[in-house]
Amino acid sequence: MKKWLKITLGVVGGIILLFAIDLICIFTINRPLFALKQDDNDPEGIYYRGLIYNTVLCNESSKPKIYLKGFGIGCPIINEKQ
Repeated sequence: MKKWLKITLGVVGGIILLFAIDLICIFTINRPLFALKQDDNDPEGIYYRGLIYNTVLCNESSKPKIYLKGFGIGCPIINEKQ
C-alpha cells in the first residue's frame, strides 16, 4: 500500500474514532469529552458546547439532548395545566 494512502486512512480513522468516543461519553458521563460548560445559571438545564456536538441536560428529562453544531439548542417547553 502506498504511503499517502496509509496516512489518509489513519487520519480518517482517527477522526471517526474521535466522533465515536465523543458520542459514547455523552451517553455514559452525560457530557461530551471535548466540551466547555456554559455557565449561565439557566433553570432549564446545563449546556455543554463541544467541538462536534452541543449537549443539553434538561431538568425534566433524564436523557441528554444532542445537537450538531449550527443547529438549535435548548430544552423542549412542557405545557403545565393550571
